[in-house]
Amino acid sequence: MKKILFVFVTVLASIASMAQQEPLYSQYTFNTFILNPAVAGSNDYIPVRLGIRRQWTGIADGPITQVMSLHSRIGQSNKIGVGGVIVHDQYGPLSKSGIRGAFAYTVNPAAETKFAFGLSLSCYQLMVDESNLNIINPNDAVINGEKESVIIPDADFGMFVHNEHLFAGFSATQLIQYPLNLSNDLRKQLPHFYLLGGYRFKISESTDLEPSLLFKKNGPMPVQLDINARAIFNKNYWCGLSYRTQDAASLMIGMKYNHFLIGYAFDYTLSKLTSINNGTHELMLGFNLQQKPRSSTPIL
Repeated sequence: MKKILFVFVTVLASIASMAQQEPLYSQYTFNTFILNPAVAGSNDYIPVRLGIRRQWTGIADGPITQVMSLHSRIGQSNKIGVGGVIVHDQYGPLSKSGIRGAFAYTVNPAAETKFAFGLSLSCYQLMVDESNLNIINPNDAVINGEKESVIIPDADFGMFVHNEHLFAGFSATQLIQYPLNLSNDLRKQLPHFYLLGGYRFKISESTDLEPSLLFKKNGPMPVQLDINARAIFNKNYWCGLSYRTQDAASLMIGMKYNHFLIGYAFDYTLSKLTSINNGTHELMLGFNLQQKPRSSTPIL
């Protein structure tokens, strides 16, 4: 493996000491499955979700994340859920692409409040495209303009509880911590931990209020907290605010029409990067296949 790949993986590991190795999302309540495999099969329909996030606009080659997911119950017992996620995360010449398959089991499918646990297995490709490098020394023998990559297997675990008003879950990702032995330097993925909870209050006949919290922990970094509040009007329109400690504040809006959903979030950076970027844009699209209304399932 050439030294250039080692350099970028080392940079990735260094970034992990300041931020997450996994993609960042603002609209995760739009699609909690991307954070927790136990969510698979928790709806009476098949939620298909597409998303794109352009982070730190104004910075050349800033991070871009593209994600697609879907999940569904299978069988007649309503206990088993399966799903999958395809994700591509790009930051300059460095990219991470992969696929994740999830399995979930609901312990008490007939109860009003349901509890499930889930497991997912994934395979990612970490790649450095040397053709996108701004080379200072064109005679550097190490850099030949080729693409270098490594394959990373991984696994996630989660638990999820939900009813008509409540949703809460815990998940742990990047559990295998697969070693990346590059240029005799041993690096590995860091585990990430998520604790998400929210409750939907009935404010009036046409308005619901849904506050939620997300605690995130990875490696040696301190806990990061997302504080969210979303107002939902006539079950089809919503707007919300979010504050992410040590990072950003977000404004979110969205709507649902028949089986289609669309959501948009704008993140305003509050860290030291605020002076060199124009914020972050995130767009999420959704379609609910085989939708069957059920009072105990959130509209999203």
